[in-house]
Amino acid sequence: MGQMRFRAGSGDAGQFILLQAVARGGQLLAAEGLPAIRGPWSYSEDQYGVVISMSRDEYESVARLLRRAFGGPTFGPNETADGGKLGAYRLTPQGGGIQFGCDAKETQVIALRRLTQQEFADGLTRAKKELGKTRPQ
Repeated sequence: MGQMRFRAGSGDAGQFILLQAVARGGQLLAAEGLPAIRGPWSYSEDQYGVVISMSRDEYESVARLLRRAFGGPTFGPNETADGGKLGAYRLTPQGGGIQFGCDAKETQVIALRRLTQQEFADGLTRAKKELGKTRPQ
């Protein structure tokens, strides 16, 4: 990802998060009665997905919204080394996901599309090369 350019969002950040997740393959368990997230927020989007950023104070609202909309997370949320939290949902068996968490300054939600088979193969090749550079000989 290059330099992210954030734009101000408007309205309910929760609805924007759900829209982005569903557009990337997520299936809602519940669509009615979900809590709104009304504080200021911003987002940055590229070909892989979207990053939504908001106040640290919104973390509990985000976690509650995602749990009610999608059920329990696939991973976490766990405490991070910097005192934050990190959790994730897998959106489809073929990939795509939602990562959510916070640190001392902000709450972030990242909705990612699934990779094509070629993108996955290319990434795997790059990872093998990088790991090969760090292995002791």
